[in-house]
Amino acid sequence: RLQLFKTICLPTVVRQSAWGNFLWIIRTDPSIDESIKSEMIRILQEAGAMTKLDHEVLDENGEPQERALTYLIGSNENYVMPAHNMEGERNDSFDTRHMLEAALERPDLIFAGDAESMKVLLN
Repeated sequence: RLQLFKTICLPTVVRQSAWGNFLWIIRTDPSIDESIKSEMIRILQEAGAMTKLDHEVLDENGEPQERALTYLIGSNENYVMPAHNMEGERNDSFDTRHMLEAALERPDLIFAGDAESMKVLLN
């Protein structure tokens, strides 16, 4: 699975024309083997998929701040993603806010990605 992630999932996502303009949340088993978790984080970091400089958010010195692009979260909760029906109406059965709030309740299960930047997203 790790090889599939590395050779198919990761390149497909980071080569999207909208890459950097959305948040990628990767959910894994909370009890994922430490070596696999570490390898996933290494792969994401090497691909530049963890953070980017956000030139719209400046620090106190006027420098762009890093913004999280990807979170690796241990979770067994199931979510249904929003979808559009045949008439184009949106079905909002998924709540991203709830998923991020649940992750913040268990910061030990945020394997990659900064919890502080996650809090900023929720504000």
